[in-house]
Amino acid sequence: MFCGNLHGYQEQAVSAAVERRSMLIAHGMGTGKTLVALAVIEELFMRGEVDSALIIVPAALRWQWAEKIAAFADVRTRGIRLKNVTLRVPAAEHCAVIDAAPAKRAELYAAMQRDGRPDYVIVSYETACADAGALRRLAFEGIVLDEAQAIKNAGAQRTKKIKDLTAPYRYALTGTPMDNGRPEEIYSVMQWVDPSVFGRWDLYDRAYVVRNEYGRPVAYRNLDVMHDTLAPAMHRRTVHDPDVAACMPAVVHRTVPVHLGVHTRAVYARIERDLEHALERARDEGRAHVDVAALYAGGAQHGSAALGRVSACMLAARLLLCDPRLLHVSAAKHRSAGKGKGKGIGSAYARKLVDAGAIPEQAGGEKLDVLLQLVDAALVEPSHKVVVFTAFREMLPLLQEALGAYQSVLYHGELDAAARAAAVARFCTSFTCRVFLSTDAGGSGVDLPVASHVINYDAPGGVGAWMQRCTRHTRASSVHRTVHVDDMVTVHSIEEHVHARMLGAQQVMLASVDDRAHKRTHKRGSLTAHLHASRTPAWGRTGE
Repeated sequence: MFCGNLHGYQEQAVSAAVERRSMLIAHGMGTGKTLVALAVIEELFMRGEVDSALIIVPAALRWQWAEKIAAFADVRTRGIRLKNVTLRVPAAEHCAVIDAAPAKRAELYAAMQRDGRPDYVIVSYETACADAGALRRLAFEGIVLDEAQAIKNAGAQRTKKIKDLTAPYRYALTGTPMDNGRPEEIYSVMQWVDPSVFGRWDLYDRAYVVRNEYGRPVAYRNLDVMHDTLAPAMHRRTVHDPDVAACMPAVVHRTVPVHLGVHTRAVYARIERDLEHALERARDEGRAHVDVAALYAGGAQHGSAALGRVSACMLAARLLLCDPRLLHVSAAKHRSAGKGKGKGIGSAYARKLVDAGAIPEQAGGEKLDVLLQLVDAALVEPSHKVVVFTAFREMLPLLQEALGAYQSVLYHGELDAAARAAAVARFCTSFTCRVFLSTDAGGSGVDLPVASHVINYDAPGGVGAWMQRCTRHTRASSVHRTVHVDDMVTVHSIEEHVHARMLGAQQVMLASVDDRAHKRTHKRGSLTAHLHASRTPAWGRTGE
């Protein structure tokens, strides 16, 4: 039995999901999707429709889900210690969190086959793919995919394996059903939820996607029709809905400009000139259209030395704007790799810049100075706490050192699930721990309702990741009635254009999922279109 209290919009979602049996629960971040899913499963338990449910989540969220079940379901609980932090989770007969080596997992599945399944089995996406056969044999009646944008790429092996796991009751949870603002992504998710909604891919593509002569999407059309087609299989609520807004904190969202000093600007100009030469070489190879945004986000580029040089220049620019010391880190990795030791290969281009003396090993950069001012101002109020996001794990210790006046925790993908759960628990429960420093590993699904401020130190790879970051503290459970989001953007740089592109991709999502825009055709947010009007011409010399 579900023991929590639901808001009206959540009760509506529960009724619709139970009735339809398969649904995309696409409530905005922080609006309580986890509680809705738990209430749905508990209702199905009571009706006798489901005996055991499989919950598939990002690895870092396994223990968070277990804590929610213990808090909101009528189950016996127990305390466990993770990294010196105590968590309250359900007793073993009610919930199994699969977090073990392959041999141990096989024993657990065999015991479930023999002795019966617990009410909930919680696994990561990686484990679900590795153990798909064993999980299929357990024949769960209900499956929940949390952060379902994980299956946005239809051709990915992970997506294919997850889609092989089916059940009579299927629910996908995501606040960003189009993680990068592309309708192709929601098609992939709905193929698992209910493939009858959109039907064949070729018909979907013809109806909604406009492609150029190279076969690349350049615009999206008929988004109002897409919304109407999707609506019966989706329950969508956002902070723009009055009944939701009444339960959420007010958000003050601003863009904070960062101005480069004379020396950093000179280094940036050098990287820009090198990028221009790399783009010219790419054109000489016959690549008239280079996906600059994908390169900026770290997208893989195969079979072209010229594209590799473009990507290296992009990365160097990003590192420089974050902190010049990151270029020294990358150069050191490249030297170590050449000697057959060290972790990571680093960047040959960064090493070239450093060895030429272009990057003095100075103490931070202009952006770090601005961050210190933002954090100091935010933490004047004793009840306030700050979350800082960066795309680079190597930036985290530099941030922690600079913010040494405040106790902080680090959160990144190289921590195991227990360490990440402990970091969240410490930040949320310790009065003295006031800063949460995270890569995008902490941007998806992690609840931080005690935070008053989120600061995006740099931009992530896509609009979905950006929206996830911005809402870690914008929760119905927030302890603050007003929360703040600051996007730090270096003026007259690539960061301005990436920020604008994310806003454009967000508009596509609003048009197709929320039906909040009125134009029938939406062009893809073109990075190059913004670059042509800027003071950084090299970024825009080649089309997207």
